[in-house]
Amino acid sequence: MMGTLLLTGAGGIIGRYLAQALAERGVPILALSRQGKPAAPHPAIRWAPAPTGGSFAPLFADYDVRAVIHAAARSPTPDASPERFVADNIDQTRALIATAQQHNVSHFLFLSAVSAYGTVNTDTLNETTPVVDPDFYGLSKLVGEKLLTHSDLPALILRLPAVIGPYAHRNWVARAKAAILARHPLTVFNPAAPFNNAVYLEDLAVFLEKLLSRPLSDCDLLVLGAGGQIPIHTAVETLMTALGCTIPVRTVQTERHSYLIDSRRAITRYGYTPMDITDMLQRFAADPV
Repeated sequence: MMGTLLLTGAGGIIGRYLAQALAERGVPILALSRQGKPAAPHPAIRWAPAPTGGSFAPLFADYDVRAVIHAAARSPTPDASPERFVADNIDQTRALIATAQQHNVSHFLFLSAVSAYGTVNTDTLNETTPVVDPDFYGLSKLVGEKLLTHSDLPALILRLPAVIGPYAHRNWVARAKAAILARHPLTVFNPAAPFNNAVYLEDLAVFLEKLLSRPLSDCDLLVLGAGGQIPIHTAVETLMTALGCTIPVRTVQTERHSYLIDSRRAITRYGYTPMDITDMLQRFAADPV
């Protein structure tokens, strides 16, 4: 990759980690953030406020942008409205794709989510799993994917499950860790179901750097997960052991379908090397909150 990497969503947990990790690996970065510049950024990172109204063109021209990692998104928080999903996850993505096309970027890496699948009725989730009735958040990510697929950009769409690492807090694994640390009771659904539905931030950063170093010719879709598998109740027990805390755990068997993530396409075609799920949880237990 020549020129500068534009990274959106650099004020969030994922984007902030990626900016720091990729800068440490020598990638020149222009980081865009709605939250502003962090307290102690890497000196090699140039920061700019995330534009509104689709005004990405001046940034591409001024900073010689040659690649994009699109990590910005309106998350599915209780106060997120359908209008915000459209504005932040669809309109901004459309504007970013259009500007990237005008400047002939060499890589467009879109961090999507497994929420784009909607209701999963299969035992294994992979790139061919059908989309069934996604919610507003998942639908907004899916529309962003479709916009990218129908562009002529060399691109990869990465559908991510729970992303864990330092300061992660929104997903199920992070909430389980928080409950254990707070000594609060935890409810676990389908405890015997197999589990590998997580990606560690360091693995993601290493993979993205690898993708930036290889040419892309068209748009492809990948789904990422952890290596190996363990039952959900073992995942909770692993966290409790690593954190040195034991809390009451209520188990509930439901008709909700559980699934494993199959990352073989990412592994065999693109060199993704996921951490084993047990090692990942132990590592996450030691991360700052």
